[in-house]
Amino acid sequence: MAPKWECTKCLEDNSDSEEVCEFCDTARDDADPARLAQRAAEEAAEEAARAARAAAREAANERFAAGQPGGYVPPGHHFPTLLQERPKVGEIAEEGDAEIQRAAAEWAQERRSRLRLELSVVDFCGATERRSRLRALQLELHPDKHDPARQAYAQEMFLQVQRRWEEDEKSRKQRKQAEVRREEERQAEEERRKQREAAQEAARAREAALRRQREVEEAEAKRRLDAARAAAEREEAKRQAKEEDNVF
Repeated sequence: MAPKWECTKCLEDNSDSEEVCEFCDTARDDADPARLAQRAAEEAAEEAARAARAAAREAANERFAAGQPGGYVPPGHHFPTLLQERPKVGEIAEEGDAEIQRAAAEWAQERRSRLRLELSVVDFCGATERRSRLRALQLELHPDKHDPARQAYAQEMFLQVQRRWEEDEKSRKQRKQAEVRREEERQAEEERRKQREAAQEAARAREAALRRQREVEEAEAKRRLDAARAAAEREEAKRQAKEEDNVF
């Protein structure tokens, strides 16, 4: 089967080679859940990176203002501390890693809050939209889409969405199986109804045949009785006529 993408505007499937929805003329970048999720993830990552850099600069400026090692030295300024008090390269790297980890933790906290809201909204969506939303969240939160500092947090949220997807798939299959069972029961009941109707029709036909047979037998018996009565009357008439002849 050729790959397709689903338009979030009209929920119709389009060929992967199309860049515009064939049904509502919406650009793929504005309607493809995969691209929307990728773009949102890239924008979120860029925003988080900017925030991390800004936080690192602010922390460095604070250290510089306090005369602590590891501060950012603006052009034309010098540390008031001695050269031997300046931080080593390893210390600077550790401080940078700590800033990145702190920014990643803040991102994870904020993203978890939004994810809870998004998953609560999914419960009120139709089947197609629910699958589309969960698919977009899977694409956005996949660990490979994030930098190493965020991957552990993204993995946790991705697995949460994945469990929700599996639950939805299980429910969908159960509903499908229930529909199949109901259809089978309906067909079986329809077949039983037809059999009952056929049996009733056969019984009515047998009763009609028996009734016709009884009518024929009764008519034949009546005909024979009438014939016997007529013969007896003729014999009686002959006898009376003979007696009258004998009298005269």
